[in-house]
Amino acid sequence: RLEAEEAAAREAEQVHQWEVEDVVELHGLKSAALNGQTGMVVDIPQMSDDGEARLGVMLEGRSAPVAIKISNLRFLYNQAEEDRLASEEDRLASEEDRLASEEEDRLASEDEHLEREAAAREAEEEAAREEERR
Repeated sequence: RLEAEEAAAREAEQVHQWEVEDVVELHGLKSAALNGQTGMVVDIPQMSDDGEARLGVMLEGRSAPVAIKISNLRFLYNQAEEDRLASEEDRLASEEDRLASEEEDRLASEDEHLEREAAAREAEEEAAREEERR
């Protein structure tokens, strides 16, 4: 079962349309210290001697990207897409705040209008009562 899951993950990684700013996890490397590290794709592609594409991955603490075979990368997310979504969420939240503020202003204005109308009716009724008393 584990082998089937790993095979499915490898197949998905190979058909993934790799992009700069993809955040990836390294796995299956001979250099065990790199396994489990995450990095960002900064260069696409570099062909290795064995004909397998390698992507340039920038790892934390390194000054230059490391060329990693696609089969040793697990896609996590795309940072540019995450930034775009966060920006869109911020824009929508601002729009929601603006609409809520406009609605509050409209309701306050409507309340003031109703209060003025009620005060005018009350004044008219008071004037009518006063007239009747005379």
